[in-house]
Amino acid sequence: MKKMKAKRKSAWIMVVAVGLAAILIRPVPIGGWGSTTPFYDTHQFIVRTAYTCLENRFVHLPGFLASVFPTIDQILSQEGNTLASGGTSGNGPDVEGSSLYSQHWYNPRFPSGNAPAATADFGLRLVNSKRTDLQAAAWGAHFLADVSTPVHLNGVMQEVILGIYNSATASGTNSNPVPLPQSITGFMGGVDPGRDWRTEIERFIASGNDFFDPWYWDSMFTPVNSTHSQWERANPAHQPTFSCTFSSFWDNGMASFSDPAVGFSTRVSKFTVDTALSADSHQEDWQMRTPQAALDNAIESVLTMWRGSFSALQPKMEITPGGSSGGKARYDVTATIKNCEKREGAANVRMKLTVFNGFGTKVFEQEQVVGSLGGDTELQVPQPWQVEIDSSTGEPRFVLEVIGEFDLPDLQYASLEQELKPVENSLVLLIDCSGSMQGDKIENAKATAQGEVGNMDEKSEVAVIIFSGCGNVRVIAPFTITTDANKQSLISSIGGISAGGGTPLAEAIEFAGVYLRGKSRGQNLNLIILSDGEETCSGNPSEKARGLNR
Repeated sequence: MKKMKAKRKSAWIMVVAVGLAAILIRPVPIGGWGSTTPFYDTHQFIVRTAYTCLENRFVHLPGFLASVFPTIDQILSQEGNTLASGGTSGNGPDVEGSSLYSQHWYNPRFPSGNAPAATADFGLRLVNSKRTDLQAAAWGAHFLADVSTPVHLNGVMQEVILGIYNSATASGTNSNPVPLPQSITGFMGGVDPGRDWRTEIERFIASGNDFFDPWYWDSMFTPVNSTHSQWERANPAHQPTFSCTFSSFWDNGMASFSDPAVGFSTRVSKFTVDTALSADSHQEDWQMRTPQAALDNAIESVLTMWRGSFSALQPKMEITPGGSSGGKARYDVTATIKNCEKREGAANVRMKLTVFNGFGTKVFEQEQVVGSLGGDTELQVPQPWQVEIDSSTGEPRFVLEVIGEFDLPDLQYASLEQELKPVENSLVLLIDCSGSMQGDKIENAKATAQGEVGNMDEKSEVAVIIFSGCGNVRVIAPFTITTDANKQSLISSIGGISAGGGTPLAEAIEFAGVYLRGKSRGQNLNLIILSDGEETCSGNPSEKARGLNR
């Protein structure tokens, strides 16, 4: 490591030799329907399979999904339960007392049950938290998966069944039968129109639960022996045969800058109802002959909802101070947008820049029409924004929003925020992506760069520049303040890097130096080069490095 002096700011450059790293992959066991580890782990299987489908859609940009959605391990941390001496324990919604029974059920024939409201509520939480609410991601998926199957489509809320029971037993005798219509019983186990449900209802009333499913309470002993539970245990071993298709019931609606979380929540509620209606039309068949179809339906439903909770549109912005005069500070804002969905383009793409001064007052707002954006395509908006702000009103905050319309499930909205607080440290990560870096070297380089980002604080900014092939040096992440939210985006950008091509090391050092001097706002300028140090283009890296001091 060599420190070098600069004329107006201090700077240092460090070249890191890249070594080896190993990755261990563990197989995941699969059990029967339910969420009790290790006996019945179908809910875990559902979310694992749905997540694998999401990963496969963005395989060309490995870090993208991690920047907009929780990891599968994070989701699984909020799913499942474990048998204990006092009952069940864990973070999943199947743990006794952790959720209302009604959240797991929806009878579309009556209709009755709170699964649509529950999934909508968790959907609202998921998008409002920018998908950092792990419980919202896991529990919303759980309730949606429940009503994708035959055993969660029957019954009614407590007040309804109490009304039926009280009416049937109004004479005060213990012999009056309590029949139930097929709109409540459905087709589980075959339905005897004259069946007396009195015993089951009384067992339910004694439990104090808020939702009555006759097939959950038809055991003489415990719900574990009920028709509901017998169906779950009778499911075949699960095979990962799902084809990663999206449900036809999902409707994105119109792309809008206003309230994306509320819009998503509304779509989730309707989607849950439509999913239950479809599953109900197959209830008898899925119960008796093809239970695997219910499993596939649950995976498809979860995959669709999760994909609809975020957008493949990925905005970036570069804010360059343009000096000040007459008490006004000027900033040039350049916007870039990438469509990370490789299989479909986005239509009617628009971007909006909103700027607030240090007092939180909106001082600038302007939209630009981008038009269409092809799949796996990145576009720099041709017309930069020029913003002037009263210098006495504090450091401004820039909010860049983008909307676009997709046919496949998509939130159709993404945003990026940058607050221009005073910056102490500016860091450029210059990463060698040439062919000689393939394999463990590039993985080590990425891990080192991600570690540097993770160690930065909110008084710092980081930019990422890569080089591979003579003449191919480019910025993949402009200077970004390293808030917790921005760190994840930067780490994701680094994670998506792959190696191939020549090594224009000298050219890259010169490019990074110019970028660092011209675009940074920090008082301390830092450049870290992650490379194996082998120049293969016509240049002198040592000379270019010395030139950074001039």
